[in-house]
Amino acid sequence: MTALRVGMVAGEPSGDLLGSRIQRGLYETHPDTLITGIGGPEMVAAGLDAWYPMDALSVFGYVDALKSLPRLLQTYYGVRNRWKKTIRMCL
Repeated sequence: MTALRVGMVAGEPSGDLLGSRIQRGLYETHPDTLITGIGGPEMVAAGLDAWYPMDALSVFGYVDALKSLPRLLQTYYGVRNRWKKTIRMCL
């Protein structure tokens, strides 16, 4: 049986906490699970292979979002492309 591969993204502390709890539950039933994506310290402590910190998604208001758009798009496409490569490796 192949390892379970899961992609997760958390952009703020409550999502980070919830994500870490989901991870722990997955590891209980599927110890060889590989979880990758974006998360904070709780998810990393629970075993997330973090490609970007959750701070990479932090913006404050419309002006900051527009100023941060290139960084946000780079993060989005970086995660998307790595997940696509992972999926191809599994097929």
